[in-house]
Amino acid sequence: MSIEINRDFIDSLEEDILEGRKEKYQDFINDGHPADIAEIVDKLDKVAAEILFRSLDKELGAEVLMEIDEDLRAKFLEGYNGQEIASDIIENLDSDDAADLINELPNAQRREVLNSIK
Repeated sequence: MSIEINRDFIDSLEEDILEGRKEKYQDFINDGHPADIAEIVDKLDKVAAEILFRSLDKELGAEVLMEIDEDLRAKFLEGYNGQEIASDIIENLDSDDAADLINELPNAQRREVLNSIK
């Protein structure tokens, strides 16, 4: 996939996301590499970025999460409880990435995640 990620592309994508036009960007997302999607997520406004992130399937979402900026990752994870992080994200990561992510979590959230891991 070769797409130029410029301001026009980001603005158009953001508009499609905020207007709920998932069909306009779903193919791009499904064919995208996690690092490319993460680059886009980093450039979107917070609301559009979160909508896009939550529209990803769990495996791709977990991979993208590990590619985005650590501060943005922390903001996304604020909206998840420990069980959701464990089942939707941790279970879809390599063990090294899962351990890194768990260590980044605030103490209370970390305990919740660890208690939820099966």
